[in-house]
Amino acid sequence: MADGLIKYDSSAKSLILPNIGQFTKTFNQERNDNFSAAGKAEHINIREWDEIAFTVRHLEKNETYKFYDFWSFARLGNTFSFALYSSEAETTILSSGVAAGQTVIKTTGTANFSINEWCFIGQSTGNRYEVVQLSSITAGVSLKATTNLKNAYTTGDEFRHIDYYHTMSVKDKKLSVPADAPGKHHTVRLRLIEEK
Repeated sequence: MADGLIKYDSSAKSLILPNIGQFTKTFNQERNDNFSAAGKAEHINIREWDEIAFTVRHLEKNETYKFYDFWSFARLGNTFSFALYSSEAETTILSSGVAAGQTVIKTTGTANFSINEWCFIGQSTGNRYEVVQLSSITAGVSLKATTNLKNAYTTGDEFRHIDYYHTMSVKDKKLSVPADAPGKHHTVRLRLIEEK
């Protein structure tokens, strides 16, 4: 697997994440369910968020020190970006709306996207989103999906690499850096949250 990447402190600092393992992604929601006497259900969404957990394994002791500055920044509640693959860390927005059933998505930027990559497209209002694979790119103008969009999107909606998150925070209240054995390789475990 390619190295992951965290950018923090206004993207001025980078933390390379080699040997990412045990990567999991969980989609969460908190809601109230109300049921009337007539048997009708009402679901009130309170919030939703994605949670990511992973380990960075086989680190030499001195490599773990690179996490200290990041942790001193993130533990205060500051946000940062995370990419599972450092080469797929791009985000842009739609430059015009696109209807459901279409494949051409006009965006404000196309740089750093490549054919066959999987990408996320999400509504800024409406909370609908989906994943598309890119079949072609018109530089500086648009990105084309291999299949028709299931939803309609408007100007300003988000388009990014599927495993790139530009506004994350840490869920952990502590940084754990256990060693496999005294003097041996270390492992860093992190849990991150992206609020929707």
